[in-house]
Amino acid sequence: MTESRVVFVDTTPYIYGLEHNDQYYDRVKAFFADSKNQMVTSAITVEEYCIVPYRNKETGLINNFKRFLADTETRMISIDTDIRHC
Repeated sequence: MTESRVVFVDTTPYIYGLEHNDQYYDRVKAFFADSKNQMVTSAITVEEYCIVPYRNKETGLINNFKRFLADTETRMISIDTDIRHC
């Protein structure tokens, strides 16, 4: 595929990538490195990712996640019944 594409990224790929999951890290890394992907996510994903690090006071994981979202220019979208316009 040569066209750019908008891809909604849910919580699991962030966990696998940022926490270096042995089984999936290489695949997730390649996905995020693909410059054709314009990534979008939601506040729900942010909450899901951050809940355990907040509970465990692992601020480094939270900071890495927020920095990663900014570095990859991930766009935040609203989750509602009219999501087709993202």
